[in-house]
Amino acid sequence: ATGTLLCAFMTDARSIRLHAHGLAHLWQDRLRASTLLGPLANITCVSGQLQLFDAATQLLERGPPANNFLAVGDAAMAFDPLSSWGIAKGLLDGHAGAIALARECGGQSGAVSQHRSRQRLEFEHYVEQHHEVYSAERRWPESPFWRKRREPLAYKRTNDENMATGSEHHAVGSNRM
Repeated sequence: ATGTLLCAFMTDARSIRLHAHGLAHLWQDRLRASTLLGPLANITCVSGQLQLFDAATQLLERGPPANNFLAVGDAAMAFDPLSSWGIAKGLLDGHAGAIALARECGGQSGAVSQHRSRQRLEFEHYVEQHHEVYSAERRWPESPFWRKRREPLAYKRTNDENMATGSEHHAVGSNRM
């Protein structure tokens, strides 16, 4: 063992903005408060840098117009990491996307378009599931983080290569302690 502890936690942009002492202190406060990780972490020995990752629910409505281009996985639609759908969704969508591209390049017109339609349906299903799951969570009724997640998911679709963001989630972690 090297004594290295790698940690991550989920929050939203509002919590980061509202913390009086900024991102590093917010992360340390959350680590100290953790029942499981707090006792393992020597907060005075934090080294490395914190990294902030946007983990918002996002949808690429339409990428470049070429039929031989297809965004898959998180490049096409990113789900809330707390949903635990990301890796499986990415692998399945990547496989199905490769088949659609192969069919399109092999002369089956519309294969990419059909795959994009399936992606949109999958995203719409996710949005419905997201609301059902988060509205059922009642353990922390006063927490702004969970209160916001009980509201219907707001997201935007985009018609260009930039993904639109929905509710703002962020994963924050330290690369070394």
